[in-house]
Amino acid sequence: MGKQRKQNMGPYSNDGYRPTSYTSHLDFIDGDEVIYIGHRKNHLKRRVPNDTTGTVLEKDNTNKLHKSSRSFIRVDFGNHGIRQVHKNNLQFPRDRSECIERLLDGKPVFGGINDVSVNDLRYNTDKINTDKINKITTSRENRKDFRNFRRDLLDKKELELEYEIVSSMNNPKYNTARGEINKLSSAIDEIKDNYTTTGEPLTKLKFMNDNLENNTPEQLEFMFKTQKEKDMRRIKMLKHHMMNATDTLKGMSSEMRALENAHNSSSRSFFSSECATAYDYNRMLHSAWGKLPITDTEPSMTYTALDPDYTCNDPPNIDLLKWGLYPRDVAR
Repeated sequence: MGKQRKQNMGPYSNDGYRPTSYTSHLDFIDGDEVIYIGHRKNHLKRRVPNDTTGTVLEKDNTNKLHKSSRSFIRVDFGNHGIRQVHKNNLQFPRDRSECIERLLDGKPVFGGINDVSVNDLRYNTDKINTDKINKITTSRENRKDFRNFRRDLLDKKELELEYEIVSSMNNPKYNTARGEINKLSSAIDEIKDNYTTTGEPLTKLKFMNDNLENNTPEQLEFMFKTQKEKDMRRIKMLKHHMMNATDTLKGMSSEMRALENAHNSSSRSFFSSECATAYDYNRMLHSAWGKLPITDTEPSMTYTALDPDYTCNDPPNIDLLKWGLYPRDVAR
């Protein structure tokens, strides 16, 4: 975490005293009286209370163990001992009165040298805010118009979708396919009922009674088996026709089901039958709205074919390349 600057420069710090940053270490001469104005953290570290008076001592630079930075001043605080204190934490007795005179002689806060620039900044800020507010207001109105247009357009498409669903249900091909399936299913069920466990004896008895004349029992038995085989083949033929009709009906039913799902969708996705992606959907809306430019998806460059008479010559090492060998890998 970086060092916090100007923590001791407030108007209520040190009883209104504002230390000057131009004080040099050369101003502290041996024997001068100074006052300690360190922060609380310096107080705990140095164990010297604030407003403690001390005397500046000359540094002993002969001993390398006692050497310190030139910004640190050697001060004798009496009972609190001799300390090395940074010059910014020291104050001369005359500094407080000079600070008060400097503040009294200065210009008032409301008539300072920055008053004109502050007014210009305030004017420019108001102008920028006005332009920004106008731009936001215009954008909101445009979005509101677009939402109203989109709502009306989707309502229109919903009605068109409902009409398409009703038209599909009333399609003659759809009704014909359903009727044909019902007829084929009834015919198959009728033939199957004639040859069930309980229905086959009655069918056989009725067939023999109808063909009893000029036929022996053996011939009647053979004729019934032949008729049964014909009916089984007819069932297979009817099933084949019903399968074709069912496929046709399924294709039409799947289209109707997709339209019904789109119509019943809670997200009003009526565009699903027209647009494949959200990009196409937004493009369709903006094209119908006609108030925003639509980007063209055509290529930006034009391409031309090569000269039809141009012939490509084979490389000199085509034989090696045909065998999967590169010339650089084959020693000559």
